[in-house]
Amino acid sequence: MDKISVIVPVYKVEKYLKKCIESIISQSYKNLEIILVDDGSPDNCGKICDEYIQKDKRIKVIHKKNGGLSSARNAGLNIATGDYIGFVDSDDWIEFDMYKKMIECILRQNVDVVQCGMILNYENSEKKDFILNNIKNCHSPIESYLSDNIRPEVCNKLYKRSIIGTTRFNEDTKFGEDVEFNYFIFKKVKRFIEINFYGYNYLKRNNSIMCSFINKESIHTIINTFEKIISLEFGSKYHYICIDRYLKTCFAILNQLFINNSYSEFLYIKNKIFIYYKYIIKKSNFKYKIGFLMLLLGKNFYKIMISIHLITRKFIERSVFIGRK
Repeated sequence: MDKISVIVPVYKVEKYLKKCIESIISQSYKNLEIILVDDGSPDNCGKICDEYIQKDKRIKVIHKKNGGLSSARNAGLNIATGDYIGFVDSDDWIEFDMYKKMIECILRQNVDVVQCGMILNYENSEKKDFILNNIKNCHSPIESYLSDNIRPEVCNKLYKRSIIGTTRFNEDTKFGEDVEFNYFIFKKVKRFIEINFYGYNYLKRNNSIMCSFINKESIHTIINTFEKIISLEFGSKYHYICIDRYLKTCFAILNQLFINNSYSEFLYIKNKIFIYYKYIIKKSNFKYKIGFLMLLLGKNFYKIMISIHLITRKFIERSVFIGRK
């Protein structure tokens, strides 16, 4: 049986860690190398990791100085010996047969990367969202990725170790590191597939990195990442696809700012969008043209239109729900 190396970066997740580890060691696919990377966690996470070494011989533990998520994942990659690589965040958990289904798909279809669906679990809530891309046809995996048809997360994917090679996470990036890592991976990928199976449980915590998305550092970091990708694809056939993805991200951030009544970075995002005004006017789709026009009319007008959109969307969702009853 081929071996899967599962890399788990661990930092300040004492409350969730055991559930995460248990979900991995109980996988129906048994040939696993489980690498727990204690990234200098100040709580009892390091102790919990060491306890699991005694429970399961497949587990390896790295204790290191805190360097962030990218640094922890890289430390795991540097010692991984598996034929395939998977990532699990230490506050999440996976379904019993996730890796079995994924590796069977890789072997059967001879693909470089396989992706499964995600279950978004809200802390202290029964609410769940089920996320599956239903990927549209594109000419290549990198085109699908740049077109936002493939999710940027690494945790719901299984990679051939050979396709990762020497590629590592950017340790200078503290947010959106998956976006850049997968960009370089999918530049090398020949075959990719998504299976119709929800295998990865993502916990949306109130104090998690993802929930602190709307702040100056995270906004600037993610924008810089997309600008880097645009520059790397300058002159290529994917250049305008990158710009389109960049604009989609900018408008998404802008809308979230208004939803959260946080306007400190409004001018920054507006100016970033206006850099590509010629593309918006000549080549972009209709919704970006409308968004651009709303920005031209000012912040207050944009705010009003976003409010109307949200009210309309909630009314439609409520109407659909009532209709189902």
